[in-house]
Amino acid sequence: MNRLSYPQKFTSIGFLFAMPLTLVMYRLISEINSRVDFAQKRNLRQSLSAPAPPLEGIHTATSTVKLSGFKSQVKQSKYQGKLRS
Repeated sequence: MNRLSYPQKFTSIGFLFAMPLTLVMYRLISEINSRVDFAQKRNLRQSLSAPAPPLEGIHTATSTVKLSGFKSQVKQSKYQGKLRS
């Protein structure tokens, strides 16, 4: 180090500090991106796997009417306009 001038010494020391810092920043950004991707995929899966509440009620009313065989229940059902018999 005695043969180097001051600008060369500062440059070499700065480079030695910048290399690990660059590596740590790269790893941090990669980890953040992977967590964001995972969260987006999880939210997509949850939104696709959520049941549709109105369809469950219609299905229950339809199957009850069809299995019981009573046509009079269609008139009493709150899903009257949505049922097909």
